[in-house]
Formats: sequence, structure tokens, C-alpha cells
Amino acid sequence: MSEVARRAGGVDWAAHWLSLVDARRVIIEGLANQGPQMSFWDRRADRYARRVQATDSATDPLTLAVLGLARSGDTVLDVGAGTGRYALPLAAAVARVTAVEPARAMREQLDQTLEDRRVGNVSVVASRWEDAEVEPHDLVLCANVLYPIADVAPFIAKLDAHARRTCAIIMRVDQMGAMNEPLWWKIWGHGCPPEPALLDLYNLLFAMGIRANVRLADRARPQTYMDVDDALGQVRNQLFLPPDKHEHDNRIRAFLGSTLLPVEDGFTAPTSPQYALVWWDKT
Repeated sequence: MSEVARRAGGVDWAAHWLSLVDARRVIIEGLANQGPQMSFWDRRADRYARRVQATDSATDPLTLAVLGLARSGDTVLDVGAGTGRYALPLAAAVARVTAVEPARAMREQLDQTLEDRRVGNVSVVASRWEDAEVEPHDLVLCANVLYPIADVAPFIAKLDAHARRTCAIIMRVDQMGAMNEPLWWKIWGHGCPPEPALLDLYNLLFAMGIRANVRLADRARPQTYMDVDDALGQVRNQLFLPPDKHEHDNRIRAFLGSTLLPVEDGFTAPTSPQYALVWWDKT
């Protein structure tokens, strides 16, 4: 893609995306002088793996939407595969899956699950997408990866170039962690910095000359926590509190006690973010 006018409605959407990502990065890196969040995914891999185990691919709306794009003889490229939420059900439905994942902890969880389930048609590539050297595949999927990508247009262009037939992106419609907004103000003195979301992606794609389809998924079951301590750990991560910073724990516990809803297997958040499947065909 040239240095086009990536504009739709008079807005430079690539620049707009960059401004969101940069503003969020500066704020998060400045919290308690933490610096870059180098262990971000390491701290989350176990929970993501448990979520994959708990997700029923036969009923999960996003999984079903992704499977609806695949054909039995397909090769599928899952960029930012994580612990395998989509790579695993896709492996049962297509010929071959290539899972590109840069985070070591995520790859280890995925490798273990592949071994446990005796899945033999998934190849795991340890690489950032920007550096990955893989062949084109029939279907390319990139789920919940784009939020921190500053130079996003070349990232998307590479996804598109590696899709023989269909390219698909999963993106949140609204902001993650909206439940914690009061805690952001009480602890940090400002709201949670927003990430790019569905409308930012759609307008950027439009400006790049990609006329994408959008399917809004039904809101899934809200996040479930085994107990308040489990929720405390997750909320601390979402607030980017350092591991040794515990002076706000009682405040967070009190907030969770008045916010979480009791269910049979623990507690749930009062609501969950909505996601969308965005896809386009190459022909």
C-alpha cells in the first residue's frame, strides 16, 4: 500500500489508530514507573489456557463464525494464536493450521494442549507477525491482536497478502475492562486509556481499499472468577499494578464485593464486551 491518503470521512485513520496506541502506551508505561510490560502475556497465559479448555466450540458464537469461513481442505494461518482458542477447533475442521505466536508462555500452553489432545496438523511458529516468514494460506485469521499494534496498516496488508481466499479479524466492539473504570479513577486519577476498537478498524480498512463484512457476535457469558481472590488478581493485571504494589487491594476487594454477581461456580462480572468478526474475500 502506498502512502495513500488513508482517509474515510476526512479522517486519517492510520494516524488516528497510532494516536490511540501511543497515548495508551505512554500512560501504561508511566504507571508507577513500570516501563514496558515485558511479562504481560507471561502473567496471563495460564488463565487464557483455562479459558480455552472451558470454551465449548460447538456453541461459542465467535468460534462458529470463524468455522463458517473455513472449508475442509483448507490451510489456515492463525496469527497471534495464543493458547489455541481458534487454532484447536479449526484443526478439527481443516487440513492444516499454522499458528504464529510470539509469546513463549502462550506457545508452551498451546504446545502442551496439542500434545495432550494428540493434534497433529498444527504447526507452531515462534515469531512476531511482522517478522514471520510463512507461505500464503487459504484462510488467514487474526483474533484480538491488533489493539497494541502502532503501525497497523502494514500489519494488515501482510495479513491480506497471505490470504489466498479469505482474511478475517476479530476485534472488540467496545472497551475491555469497562467494569474497572471507577477503580482507574480512584487509583490512578484518570480513566483507562482507550484502545482501538471495531469502528477504528472498519474505517481504516475502508480507507485501505478493503470493503469488509462485519458480523457482531452475541455477548458471551461474562468473565467468571473462582472467588474474589481470583478476581482480585485479574483486576490488578488490568489496572497494571506492579506485583509488589498491594496498598490498593482492600479498595479493589470492596469494589468487587459490590460489583460481582454470585453464580454456581464462583462470581461473574456484570457484563462482558462484545466482539465482531470482520472478514473479506480476495475474489
